[in-house]
Amino acid sequence: MRKEGEEKTGLTYRITNIKFSCRVWPPLSHQMFNDIGLHYWAGPDRYILRLDKYVYTIMCTGKFVNVTGCICADEFEKALFRLKSNVRDPNLTFSLKKCDTISAVSKIKKSIFGRIMKTQASATRFKIKLYHNIPYRLNVSLQIPLKTSPNICANIFTSGSVCIFGARQKEDIDFFLHYINDT
Repeated sequence: MRKEGEEKTGLTYRITNIKFSCRVWPPLSHQMFNDIGLHYWAGPDRYILRLDKYVYTIMCTGKFVNVTGCICADEFEKALFRLKSNVRDPNLTFSLKKCDTISAVSKIKKSIFGRIMKTQASATRFKIKLYHNIPYRLNVSLQIPLKTSPNICANIFTSGSVCIFGARQKEDIDFFLHYINDT
């Protein structure tokens, strides 16, 4: 595992996916993708295209793109280059690039799962959701959301595995793991 958060929390985590987005000009059209990659409609205004490990969601009549399958900003640039080279439009430009969400995995002590279960009724830091049909998993979200990542949450398993979703920066993952560890 990558040791990105270790110096602050004593816990390690590995980034598994970062969702980026950007504006596109000129707008993309689904006809541009008839002979490349896996592509399909996912609603009246969402077109999905998969090229290699990258998944592009083209929205707003082709003027906006979400990209998943990246684990760093350099990969986002590679994904945009891959899209541009397949569209074969030398005038295609990308603007307003931003990181939307970061997903990561970590491991905590198994005893923390039990502590969270015991304190669920009186939890003040977290909102805890139990899955009665899946007794070995619970969902934890911050009760007082972070300004930078208002929807950060995690699925925690009895094995100690933690899947974190909704972070917008690495510091949010550190903060979240710190609070889980101190529960």
